[in-house]
Parts: sequence; structure tokens; C-alpha cells
Amino acid sequence: MTSITDIRNDLIAVFNGLRDGTIEQKQAVEINNTAGKIISSAKVQLAYHALRGESPEIPFLAADVTPAEITTTTTKRVRLAQ
Repeated sequence: MTSITDIRNDLIAVFNGLRDGTIEQKQAVEINNTAGKIISSAKVQLAYHALRGESPEIPFLAADVTPAEITTTTTKRVRLAQ
């Protein structure tokens, strides 16, 4: 299964490929467009659950991160307009 971490790593590889000329601009645009749609759908799912006051487990957003990779954690409360 692809996770958000996999997509981020793929996008970094696309960026590096553009810089070193190993990937064509058209292909990079298509990859970025597809990644954006995947991420947007996850955001919609999170917003839906937030409105319902739920805290879903979404495997796509689960990341394999070791404690050494975590430097800070920021929590931001958002008040939704009614």
C-alpha cells in the first residue's frame, strides 16, 4: 500500500529528477497532479471526520517514523464556522 510518506519520497525524487534532467517536465507535472489529487482526497476524508467529531485511522496517513526522526510536534486547534 502506498502511504503519504511514499508519495512524499516520490515527489522528492521527481524534484531531483527535474533538477538533474533525468525526468521530463510533462511527466513531472502529471505525477505532481496525481499526487495532489490523492492528498486532496485524504484531506476531504479528514475534514469529514473532523466535522463528525471522529478520529479515524487512515492507513494512507500512517507513517513509519522512528523517534529520532520526530523533532517537534505542533497541535493546532481549528474552530469551524457554523
